[in-house]
Amino acid sequence: MKQTLLFTILLLLTSFAVFSQDENKSNIQTYTPSKLLNKGQWDIKWFNNLYTETKFADSNGDSQSKARENYFTSTIEAFTGISDNNSINVGAIIEFRSNTIAGREAFSVFSLDDTATDRKGITSIAPAIKWQPIKDVGNFSIQSAFHIPLVKNETENGVFLDQSSWIFQNRLFYDYTFDSGKWQLFTELNTEYSFERRNEFCKQYILISSRYFYELFSK
Repeated sequence: MKQTLLFTILLLLTSFAVFSQDENKSNIQTYTPSKLLNKGQWDIKWFNNLYTETKFADSNGDSQSKARENYFTSTIEAFTGISDNNSINVGAIIEFRSNTIAGREAFSVFSLDDTATDRKGITSIAPAIKWQPIKDVGNFSIQSAFHIPLVKNETENGVFLDQSSWIFQNRLFYDYTFDSGKWQLFTELNTEYSFERRNEFCKQYILISSRYFYELFSK
């Protein structure tokens, strides 16, 4: 079995959010991705990302110019609580992509044109479950999702759309609020296992991100 193992460890965007509170904790501190929903509660998130590039590194590591390429990704996640002790959530993830090449402007990904220089569409759907692995640690949770590809050909007419492989993803969430109550550390570890259509294990990615929240106005 052919196997390729890739490890990518990235420290992503560290951001500061300023907020006030009416009680001991604000909603930002309470409803982090680490916390699970109570039975019957719903959480719907919409993420959007636009990436554009005009240069690339060749085999020697030298920067080379190229016609602009644009890649837009839109993801909707919906989860609901199903357990009485808020230890299990179930949901689904839907991903839409729109990519353009050949020097088109960055916002061309939002056009409704159907040309040889663009591709767009819903590229994957994923049933998902979010659960609390340690009963007494409510600020640590794992989200597992199995992404089903809706893309037959990754590249057509030189335009890449999305991976055509099945992907099993695990996201580990943890948050910690310091004793002062003014600082909160949120950390996410993301692993992805990508399978070829012939069911051969292909890749593994590891992604680390962290965010910090600071409370400006104390009670």
